[in-house]
Amino acid sequence: MTLELSEAILGRRSCRSYNRDKEVSVEQVREILEYGVWAPSGTNSQPWRFTVLMGENKTEFIEIMKRNIEAKKDDFTEKQLNIFNWSALSLEKGSAVLLVWDNNKTRTSPQSIGACIQTMMLKAYGMGLGSLWVAAVRVAKEELKQRYGKMDMNLIAAVGIGYPSDKMIGKKGPPRLPVDEVAEFLV
Repeated sequence: MTLELSEAILGRRSCRSYNRDKEVSVEQVREILEYGVWAPSGTNSQPWRFTVLMGENKTEFIEIMKRNIEAKKDDFTEKQLNIFNWSALSLEKGSAVLLVWDNNKTRTSPQSIGACIQTMMLKAYGMGLGSLWVAAVRVAKEELKQRYGKMDMNLIAAVGIGYPSDKMIGKKGPPRLPVDEVAEFLV
């Protein structure tokens, strides 16, 4: 499936509802990652690293998330806990979860990794897949670092991937602020 870039940028939505009857393949995830690694990075540092979780590995990850949310519930507001639980539930519904790690820990790494995640989400959309960028995964970062052998890396986010449910297809996103409200032109 080939889309115009502007169509992908304007059409992509955070997908929180997936078709559980269709599974994303390892090959599809690999293709998404192959595009992601072409994102720009500060001084070409390419700080991103990934752990791809599918099947029982994804189930184990969700259990780690839920356990950490429960164990740390006194550290967060009710609103934050609702976001964490909603994020875990949304990731559980998809076919795959990509844990995105920072291998360099430089000042430009967060921007570079953000570009990588956006590139992967646009590629997923172009393939007819839904995706969801979740930073709330950091509530379980220490246990996840240990479980996946990434003690020397920072966990940045998780990206859920799956086939969108019918209710997500063609869904309009929330309104955006006009450019004139967010930009100052000094010409």
